[in-house]
Amino acid sequence: DDEQPLLAGLLRGDGRLGKMPAELAIVSPSGSHADELGGEAAEGVRLADADAVPQGDAAPFGTLVHTGLQAWIEGRRFTLEAAWDALAAAQGRSRERPAWLARAAAQLLAFQHDPVWSAWMGARVKIDCELPLVHLRGDELIQGAADAVVFTDDAILVVDFKTTLFARDATPSDAALAAFCRRRGFEGQLGAYADALRAIHAGVAVKALVYFVDLGRFVALDA
Repeated sequence: DDEQPLLAGLLRGDGRLGKMPAELAIVSPSGSHADELGGEAAEGVRLADADAVPQGDAAPFGTLVHTGLQAWIEGRRFTLEAAWDALAAAQGRSRERPAWLARAAAQLLAFQHDPVWSAWMGARVKIDCELPLVHLRGDELIQGAADAVVFTDDAILVVDFKTTLFARDATPSDAALAAFCRRRGFEGQLGAYADALRAIHAGVAVKALVYFVDLGRFVALDA
Protein backbone atom coordinates (compact mmCIF):
# COMPACT_ATOMS: atom_id res chain seq x y z
CA ASP A 1 0.00 0.00 0.00
CA ASP A 2 1.56 3.30 -1.09
CA GLU A 3 -0.72 5.41 1.11
CA GLN A 4 -0.11 6.43 4.69
CA PRO A 5 -2.88 7.15 7.23
CA LEU A 6 -3.77 10.82 7.25
CA LEU A 7 -4.16 12.90 10.40
CA ALA A 8 -7.39 12.04 12.19
CA GLY A 9 -10.16 14.40 11.17
CA LEU A 10 -8.88 15.15 7.67
CA LEU A 11 -11.73 14.75 5.23
CA ARG A 12 -12.14 13.93 1.58
CA GLY A 13 -14.78 15.76 -0.40
CA ASP A 14 -17.35 13.08 0.42
CA GLY A 15 -16.96 13.62 4.15
CA ARG A 16 -15.10 10.34 4.77
CA LEU A 17 -11.85 10.11 6.64
CA GLY A 18 -9.10 10.11 4.03
CA LYS A 19 -5.63 8.64 3.52
CA MET A 20 -2.51 10.40 2.37
CA PRO A 21 -1.75 9.87 -1.35
CA ALA A 22 1.78 8.87 -2.28
CA GLU A 23 2.34 12.27 -3.95
CA LEU A 24 0.68 15.28 -2.41
CA ALA A 25 0.77 18.96 -3.31
CA ILE A 26 0.43 21.34 -0.38
CA VAL A 27 -1.77 24.32 -1.30
CA SER A 28 -2.14 27.37 0.95
CA PRO A 29 -4.86 29.60 -0.54
CA SER A 30 -4.34 32.57 1.77
CA GLY A 31 -2.68 35.50 0.04
CA SER A 32 -0.64 38.36 1.43
CA HIS A 33 -2.44 41.48 2.61
CA ALA A 34 -0.09 43.38 0.31
CA ASP A 35 -1.85 41.76 -2.65
CA GLU A 36 -5.05 43.60 -1.78
CA LEU A 37 -3.70 47.03 -2.69
CA GLY A 38 -2.60 48.38 -6.03
CA GLY A 39 -2.43 46.39 -9.22
CA GLU A 40 -4.70 46.42 -12.22
CA ALA A 41 -8.40 47.03 -11.72
CA ALA A 42 -11.26 45.71 -13.83
CA GLU A 43 -13.63 47.60 -16.08
CA GLY A 44 -15.93 49.75 -13.98
CA VAL A 45 -13.66 49.58 -10.91
CA ARG A 46 -11.50 52.57 -9.97
CA LEU A 47 -8.85 52.13 -7.31
CA ALA A 48 -7.38 54.80 -5.07
CA ASP A 49 -4.25 56.62 -6.20
CA ALA A 50 -1.05 54.66 -5.67
CA ASP A 51 0.14 57.09 -3.01
CA ALA A 52 -2.89 56.43 -0.76
CA VAL A 53 -0.78 53.73 0.88
CA PRO A 54 2.88 53.43 -0.23
CA GLN A 55 3.72 50.03 -1.68
CA GLY A 56 6.01 49.20 1.24
CA ASP A 57 3.15 49.81 3.68
CA ALA A 58 0.51 47.71 1.90
CA ALA A 59 1.06 44.63 4.07
CA PRO A 60 1.02 46.54 7.40
CA PHE A 61 -2.13 48.38 6.33
CA GLY A 62 -3.95 45.12 5.59
CA THR A 63 -2.64 43.45 8.73
CA LEU A 64 -3.82 46.25 11.00
CA VAL A 65 -7.29 46.38 9.46
CA HIS A 66 -7.72 42.60 9.56
CA THR A 67 -6.57 42.53 13.18
CA GLY A 68 -9.05 45.26 14.09
CA LEU A 69 -11.93 43.53 12.33
CA GLN A 70 -11.24 40.27 14.14
CA ALA A 71 -10.94 42.03 17.50
CA TRP A 72 -14.31 43.75 17.06
CA ILE A 73 -16.07 40.53 16.04
CA GLU A 74 -14.56 38.69 19.00
CA GLY A 75 -15.34 41.49 21.44
CA ARG A 76 -11.71 42.24 22.27
CA ARG A 77 -10.25 45.65 22.99
CA PHE A 78 -8.36 47.14 20.05
CA THR A 79 -6.80 50.53 19.41
CA LEU A 80 -5.24 51.27 16.06
CA GLU A 81 -2.48 53.39 17.56
CA ALA A 82 -1.37 50.67 19.98
CA ALA A 83 -1.54 48.07 17.22
CA TRP A 84 0.65 50.25 14.99
CA ASP A 85 3.18 50.80 17.77
CA ALA A 86 3.42 47.04 18.35
CA LEU A 87 3.73 46.29 14.63
CA ALA A 88 6.34 49.00 14.12
CA ALA A 89 8.40 47.68 17.02
CA ALA A 90 8.17 44.10 15.76
CA GLN A 91 9.26 45.10 12.24
CA GLY A 92 11.91 47.62 13.27
CA ARG A 93 9.98 50.53 11.79
CA SER A 94 9.78 54.10 12.98
CA ARG A 95 6.93 54.58 15.46
CA GLU A 96 5.93 57.78 13.67
CA ARG A 97 2.35 57.20 12.66
CA PRO A 98 1.81 57.18 8.89
CA ALA A 99 -0.88 59.28 7.24
CA TRP A 100 -2.67 56.17 5.99
CA LEU A 101 -3.67 55.21 9.53
CA ALA A 102 -6.61 57.60 9.05
CA ARG A 103 -7.84 55.51 6.10
CA ALA A 104 -7.47 52.32 8.16
CA ALA A 105 -9.41 53.93 11.01
CA ALA A 106 -12.17 54.92 8.60
CA GLN A 107 -12.48 51.33 7.36
CA LEU A 108 -12.72 49.97 10.91
CA LEU A 109 -15.26 52.57 12.02
CA ALA A 110 -17.46 51.95 8.99
CA PHE A 111 -17.32 48.22 9.59
CA GLN A 112 -18.62 48.62 13.13
CA HIS A 113 -21.69 50.38 11.71
CA ASP A 114 -22.30 47.95 8.86
CA PRO A 115 -25.96 46.84 9.20
CA VAL A 116 -25.32 43.22 8.19
CA TRP A 117 -22.44 42.62 10.56
CA SER A 118 -24.21 44.55 13.31
CA ALA A 119 -27.32 42.38 12.87
CA TRP A 120 -25.28 39.19 13.09
CA MET A 121 -23.49 40.43 16.19
CA GLY A 122 -26.73 41.56 17.79
CA ALA A 123 -28.36 38.19 17.15
CA ARG A 124 -25.27 36.39 18.49
CA VAL A 125 -24.79 34.51 15.24
CA LYS A 126 -21.77 32.25 15.51
CA ILE A 127 -18.79 33.76 13.70
CA ASP A 128 -15.38 32.10 13.71
CA CYS A 129 -12.43 34.29 12.74
CA GLU A 130 -9.17 32.97 11.29
CA LEU A 131 -10.71 29.50 11.24
CA PRO A 132 -8.04 26.89 10.34
CA LEU A 133 -9.18 24.62 7.51
CA VAL A 134 -7.50 21.48 6.20
CA HIS A 135 -8.98 19.53 3.32
CA LEU A 136 -7.81 16.68 1.09
CA ARG A 137 -8.95 17.44 -2.46
CA GLY A 138 -7.68 14.80 -4.86
CA ASP A 139 -3.89 14.95 -4.67
CA GLU A 140 -3.92 18.40 -3.05
CA LEU A 141 -3.80 19.13 0.66
CA ILE A 142 -5.56 22.46 1.15
CA GLN A 143 -4.56 24.24 4.33
CA GLY A 144 -5.17 27.78 5.42
CA ALA A 145 -7.31 30.00 7.60
CA ALA A 146 -10.56 31.68 6.58
CA ASP A 147 -10.95 35.31 7.66
CA ALA A 148 -14.49 34.70 8.93
CA VAL A 149 -16.98 31.84 8.81
CA VAL A 150 -20.55 32.84 9.63
CA PHE A 151 -23.03 30.15 10.66
CA THR A 152 -26.49 31.45 9.76
CA ASP A 153 -29.74 29.50 9.96
CA ASP A 154 -29.78 28.96 6.21
CA ALA A 155 -26.15 28.52 5.23
CA ILE A 156 -22.51 28.69 6.19
CA LEU A 157 -20.84 31.78 4.79
CA VAL A 158 -17.08 31.83 4.28
CA VAL A 159 -16.04 35.48 4.09
CA ASP A 160 -12.74 36.94 2.97
CA PHE A 161 -12.01 40.51 4.04
CA LYS A 162 -10.36 42.65 1.38
CA THR A 163 -8.92 46.02 2.35
CA THR A 164 -8.53 47.16 -1.27
CA LEU A 165 -8.66 50.95 -1.45
CA PHE A 166 -11.05 52.33 -4.02
CA ALA A 167 -11.35 55.86 -5.39
CA ARG A 168 -13.24 58.02 -2.91
CA ASP A 169 -16.27 58.42 -5.17
CA ALA A 170 -16.19 54.89 -6.58
CA THR A 171 -19.53 53.08 -6.89
CA PRO A 172 -18.74 49.94 -8.89
CA SER A 173 -21.56 47.60 -9.83
CA ASP A 174 -21.82 44.09 -8.40
CA ALA A 175 -20.88 42.69 -11.82
CA ALA A 176 -17.77 44.88 -11.99
CA LEU A 177 -16.68 43.85 -8.50
CA ALA A 178 -17.24 40.17 -9.33
CA ALA A 179 -15.04 40.57 -12.42
CA PHE A 180 -12.44 42.30 -10.27
CA CYS A 181 -12.49 39.34 -7.87
CA ARG A 182 -12.02 36.88 -10.70
CA ARG A 183 -9.09 38.87 -12.08
CA ARG A 184 -7.43 38.86 -8.65
CA GLY A 185 -7.95 35.11 -8.21
CA PHE A 186 -10.20 35.42 -5.17
CA GLU A 187 -12.55 32.68 -6.40
CA GLY A 188 -9.81 30.07 -6.19
CA GLN A 189 -8.88 31.06 -2.65
CA LEU A 190 -12.44 31.07 -1.34
CA GLY A 191 -13.37 27.98 -3.36
CA ALA A 192 -10.77 25.94 -1.50
CA TYR A 193 -12.17 27.02 1.85
CA ALA A 194 -15.75 26.43 0.71
CA ASP A 195 -14.85 22.90 -0.41
CA ALA A 196 -13.35 22.18 3.01
CA LEU A 197 -16.46 23.42 4.79
CA ARG A 198 -18.73 21.39 2.50
CA ALA A 199 -16.75 18.27 3.37
CA ILE A 200 -17.00 18.96 7.10
CA HIS A 201 -20.66 20.04 7.06
CA ALA A 202 -22.15 17.64 4.53
CA GLY A 203 -25.57 18.65 3.24
CA VAL A 204 -25.31 22.25 4.45
CA ALA A 205 -25.25 25.07 1.91
CA VAL A 206 -21.89 26.88 1.86
CA LYS A 207 -21.54 30.25 0.17
CA ALA A 208 -18.35 32.17 -0.60
CA LEU A 209 -18.31 35.94 -0.15
CA VAL A 210 -15.74 38.69 -0.44
CA TYR A 211 -16.31 41.68 1.82
CA PHE A 212 -14.71 44.88 0.56
CA VAL A 213 -14.17 46.85 3.75
CA ASP A 214 -13.55 50.14 1.95
CA LEU A 215 -16.93 49.92 0.23
CA GLY A 216 -18.85 48.10 2.96
CA ARG A 217 -20.09 45.61 0.36
CA PHE A 218 -20.33 41.86 -0.06
CA VAL A 219 -19.69 40.14 -3.38
CA ALA A 220 -20.92 36.57 -3.82
CA LEU A 221 -18.55 34.34 -5.76
CA ASP A 222 -19.24 31.16 -7.70
CA ALA A 223 -16.92 29.07 -5.58
